[in-house]
Amino acid sequence: MPEPGTNEPIWSVSTALNHVKKDLQQKYASVWITGEISGLSTPYHWYFNLVEKNVSLNCAAFAGDHHRFAHIDFRNGSLVNAHGRFNIYSERGQFQLVVDQMELAGEGELRVAFERLKQKLETEGLFRKEHKKPIPPYPRRIALLTGEKAAAFDDVRQNLARRYPLAEIMFLPTQVQGRSAPPAIVNNLRAASDKTFGADVVLLTRGGGSYEDLSVFNDEEVARAIFACPLPVVSAIGHERDFTIADFVADMRAATPSTAVEVMTPDRHKLLDFVVGSKRFLNEQLTNSLKHREHVLTDLRSKLGDPALIIDNKANHLSSLKTRLSSAISNKGQGKKAAYDALNGRLHRATPERSIDTLKQRLEALNHRLELANPLVKLDELAKRRNEAKRRLVNFGATMFDHPNERLSTLRSRLARETPLKAIDAYAARVLQLYRNAAQFMRSGLQVRTNSLNQEAATLRAVSPLATLERGYAVVAKPDGSTWGAVVANIADVNVDDPIVAHVHGGTIDATVIATKKQAESSDESPSRA
Repeated sequence: MPEPGTNEPIWSVSTALNHVKKDLQQKYASVWITGEISGLSTPYHWYFNLVEKNVSLNCAAFAGDHHRFAHIDFRNGSLVNAHGRFNIYSERGQFQLVVDQMELAGEGELRVAFERLKQKLETEGLFRKEHKKPIPPYPRRIALLTGEKAAAFDDVRQNLARRYPLAEIMFLPTQVQGRSAPPAIVNNLRAASDKTFGADVVLLTRGGGSYEDLSVFNDEEVARAIFACPLPVVSAIGHERDFTIADFVADMRAATPSTAVEVMTPDRHKLLDFVVGSKRFLNEQLTNSLKHREHVLTDLRSKLGDPALIIDNKANHLSSLKTRLSSAISNKGQGKKAAYDALNGRLHRATPERSIDTLKQRLEALNHRLELANPLVKLDELAKRRNEAKRRLVNFGATMFDHPNERLSTLRSRLARETPLKAIDAYAARVLQLYRNAAQFMRSGLQVRTNSLNQEAATLRAVSPLATLERGYAVVAKPDGSTWGAVVANIADVNVDDPIVAHVHGGTIDATVIATKKQAESSDESPSRA
């Protein structure tokens, strides 16, 4: 009891503990403590002690906090760095450290080295985007660097067969854990980049593990080998939350090996859709081209007109020319003869002999008139004139019709040489040849794409789950109302008395689980792998 007259308060137990708790939380809100784990209990919340020689500190890591470091393999005797705040557990009056972050003691130094190397390489520009090499859209050969028995190898192989079976895996067994892992990774990166190896892209991957397990990918030599690799490098290391120096230097980072396959390869279903769409497009283009050429040919035919009508028009024109030619020849001949006769008459009249002849003619004319006075003579003269007129008429007809016939034959020959039918036939033959060439080109292109499509269909049938069932395998699923049900991929997906369905070739088998048995796990990586 306090002495009479003093002002010292009397606290209850809860009040005293609350005062101490408040002071601890204000003064020691964030502390790091190193020590060995002892008495670790992990059913839900983690309870353990941090010990150092002969001293011990009670610790608690609640479920809302320890999920951040649950992937690390903490065991009794592990030397750790624990971060948290001091607290008083009032019900027991127990002093403890409430842990919200924890790592193996060696990780602290590794993280410091990680940050130091990251800053150095970032300053040198190894992380810059302009240095990132593009991933080929359709890789033919993928150099896979991972452990020989690693689960990552199976993940990559299975997902690649499902998504893009055209790509070939060039497997380079690589140590991905331990002191000898960095030089092994460097050597295999150089081997993969050799031209004789024939790879298009490099995938560097491994599954999850502790921080120390993944520290080989924080090695400076590994980082510089990735940067110097002439091929694009994709990193898929650990889980999505794990980041290494290799991820920053690589040309592309994937969260998991399965994700790496998705970012490196196209989806074969989309490729098949593209082929089908291309075939449809080519067919439409061919149809439109043929229709256009038909329209052009029809238009040309309409412009050329009917050849028979053209020939009739030319024949009428030729007949008109013949008529005009005959008339011109006749008129011109008559005019020349009249002029000649006029000149000849003037010449004869201008000579003395002509005067004598004129007198003789007058005399003869008088005699002739006398003779003509005789009716018999007159009749003879009329007969001679008739015969002469008949002879001249016959000669004139022969002259007029023989020469125009020769001209008409000449014009007909020229018309036959210059007829447009030959040009029409030549153009029609050219159009037919272009049509045949286009059809042959399209048939060849369609045949190539059909062969490619058949080859990919054969590949799809080879990896089809139905083909697997025909070889004696079965797909086990839990009924959920769908055709196949929810596939059982792990023994943990079923419990005793659960109804199941086994899909086999030809039908299904309904069954009930009477017992389960887990197989022993095997891996070359750390047992801490999540």
